Amino acid sequence: MASSLSNSAIFPKNNVLKYFDVIDFFKINMRSFFVLVFIAVLGFIAFYVFQLHKVTIYSSLISSYENQINQISEENKLLEIALSQYNLPKDLTEIAQELNFEKIDKIKYLQIGETKMAEK
Repeated sequence: MASSLSNSAIFPKNNVLKYFDVIDFFKINMRSFFVLVFIAVLGFIAFYVFQLHKVTIYSSLISSYENQINQISEENKLLEIALSQYNLPKDLTEIAQELNFEKIDKIKYLQIGETKMAEK
């Protein structure tokens, strides 16, 4: 029995095997870690390309919208100039005379005797 105790004390088989198991487990974990990191980096690169594509699409849309806004604002300025040159009150009086409208002296409102709106 003494010899078996001394052999196990000098060569602890269980401890050595556990040490090698930890090293193998560490290698497997490092390998899987690097694979996961590589996959994550590829995913980030793909996501970056996708975002860059969307940014270029939206920037071109923004520039086209800005061009439309500039065109509409120029048309609006031209319409404001045309409206200011158009003498509205004078032309309205001429149109009213052509249609035989009369100037109103008194305004008479219709009065309803009862406050009911509808009745059976």
